Amino acid sequence: MKKIFSAILLIFLCCGCSRESWLAKFHIVRAEEKFTKASEMRSRKDQQERRLKIYRESCDHFLKAYRIDPAVFTLYRIEIAYQACRWVDDSESSETFRAFEEEYAKQHPTETEFGDAMPPPPDGG
Repeated sequence: MKKIFSAILLIFLCCGCSRESWLAKFHIVRAEEKFTKASEMRSRKDQQERRLKIYRESCDHFLKAYRIDPAVFTLYRIEIAYQACRWVDDSESSETFRAFEEEYAKQHPTETEFGDAMPPPPDGG
């Protein structure tokens, strides 16, 4: 079993997937899960304290991912990271994501303009 795990790890490392990248992706997934859960609670009008605690966890996971590897973010993820941190009045973290969004927009103009990395289909199809 150890040999199989080591082989898989070696394959990922050869493909450019570092331990840090995987850890950042883990935090992104956790942050998105927390954000979705808190948003669903908001629509059901659950207790604000419980909801804000979950937004806090989401914000914290987004910050951990950002500090480990900002390359795992997309424009959408940056936007929800900003929102999660704003919900808990974490002005320092929300400012971090606002500044990151501005820098990201400069580096990814197509995604910023069209909402994803794909340009619109040509006319006259």
